[in-house]
Amino acid sequence: MVHTSSPQCIGIILDGNRRFAKANNLPTLEGHRRGLEKVKDIMGWARKAEVPFVVAYAFSTENWNRAQEEVSYLMGLFKEMLTQKLADFNILTEFKGRERRMGR
Repeated sequence: MVHTSSPQCIGIILDGNRRFAKANNLPTLEGHRRGLEKVKDIMGWARKAEVPFVVAYAFSTENWNRAQEEVSYLMGLFKEMLTQKLADFNILTEFKGRERRMGR
């Protein structure tokens, strides 16, 4: 069966960045950075495929128990992603989209 339409929503779970870093002899923080860069790629692919919604689960409550350096770095990466990367793609205006953050 061939499908010719795009999905209406793509869900992303950001998991495994530390395992990726360890397997590739990289610092943990570099694994996180590369994982978020992959999200940028996915958003670009979704845009080209005209997928109207992209949802990301990025930080669980258990993640607050990690080292302060790692948590601070992740918060900085998320801030960068939400400001620079979304602006790069012009997603919020081009698709009349909106950013919605949930959690604490």
